Amino acid sequence: MTASKLIKYLLFTFNFLFFVGGIIILGLSIHVRNNKADYQITDELLPAINLLVFIGAVTLIFGFLGCCGAIQESRCLLALFFRGLLSMFLMMLGQGQRHLRYFSQDLKFTGVVEGETMLVYFFWFVCFFLAYLLLQEENVFFKKGLFPFG
Repeated sequence: MTASKLIKYLLFTFNFLFFVGGIIILGLSIHVRNNKADYQITDELLPAINLLVFIGAVTLIFGFLGCCGAIQESRCLLALFFRGLLSMFLMMLGQGQRHLRYFSQDLKFTGVVEGETMLVYFFWFVCFFLAYLLLQEENVFFKKGLFPFG
């Protein structure tokens, strides 16, 4: 078996696991949401259950895109998969940075000085600029083959 076939089937296997995980998360969260009384779910917990429904659906969709893209070797599906994962990663980084600032203010942790704050803003500018470039169809990086699946 060649290395490309091995990578193809490994990518399919991992994405299939994410697809099945998305089905499980989506199914369980919908079940808990519909049977609130059985699980003693209050109205305060409903946003968390709705978030789990959303996470399950997104995981299911990305797993499906990854599976189909890997098996069919479709550049379009793999590009959607890659861009979706990249956007999710950037959103998670942004939320992590927001939570770090919130909890550092809550705990009276004042380790962030002005220079470090400017460095964080510059880092986010670079990340969003790269994400903008990745999402453009007529991108120089994709035409020259510098990014995968472009």
